Amino acid sequence: MNLRILKRHEGVWHFLMFSILLFCYQYLIVTVSNQGPVFNLKALIDFSFQNLTSVFLLGILLLSGFFISRLSQIIYILFSILVFVEGVSIIYNTMDKVVIILSFLMLVSTFIFYFNWEFILSLACYNSNSTKEDIEKSPLIKFDTRYLDKNGGLIGDGILFNWDELTCFATGKTDNWKKIKRIEIEAFGNFFNVEVKIASQNDHGGIGFIIEVNDNETWQSFIELIDKRGFDSEMVVLS
Repeated sequence: MNLRILKRHEGVWHFLMFSILLFCYQYLIVTVSNQGPVFNLKALIDFSFQNLTSVFLLGILLLSGFFISRLSQIIYILFSILVFVEGVSIIYNTMDKVVIILSFLMLVSTFIFYFNWEFILSLACYNSNSTKEDIEKSPLIKFDTRYLDKNGGLIGDGILFNWDELTCFATGKTDNWKKIKRIEIEAFGNFFNVEVKIASQNDHGGIGFIIEVNDNETWQSFIELIDKRGFDSEMVVLS
C-alpha cells in the first residue's frame, strides 16, 4: 500500500539532524588532522567536493529518512561505516587526542540513534499491518474505532489494525479525514477516547495516528487492557 506521510514524529527530525552532524564530524576530524581552518566556508566546500561519496550518501539518507523509508537504515549503516573508517585511519596515523575523544562520543551516539531510528520505523502509525485483502475480509478479532471531530461529532468509523505505546493505525471509511481530532476505540465493553494527530494515510482508507501527550494515560489504559487479555496487533490480521 502506498503510504503518504502527513506528520513526522519528533524522532524523525532528531535522526535527520544527527545525520547532518555525522557529516560535520567527518569534516571536523579531517580538518583538525590537517591543521586547517574549521569555521571556513571554502574549506567546507572543498571538503565536500573531495568527499562526494559522503555527500551522496548523506543526501540519500536525508531523503529516505524524511519519507521514513526502510532504505534509510541501510544507508545510515553505510554512511556511518564510511565516516568511522576515515576516523580510524586518522587516529592510526596521528593519534590525535581530540579526534580520539570526538570519535568515541560519535560512535556511542551513532549506536543510540540507530536503535532510536529502528524504533521510529516500527511505529504503528507508519505501519498499517494490513493488506487490501485483510481489510476486505474484516477480521474476527477487531476493535471498532470511531473518528471524531474537535466537538466530538462522529465523522467516520473503522477498525484498529495496529497499535503501540505511542501510536496506532486504523482502516475505515470517512470523507472528512482531515477533520479527525479524536478517536474512540471500543475494546471488551470499554471505550477509550483520545486526542490524536494524523501521521499517515494509505490508498485503502487507512489512517495512522499519533496519540497526543495529554491523553497518554487513557491510551496506556487501553494498552494495558489489551495486554492483559493476551492480544497483539498480529492477531488482527491472522484472524
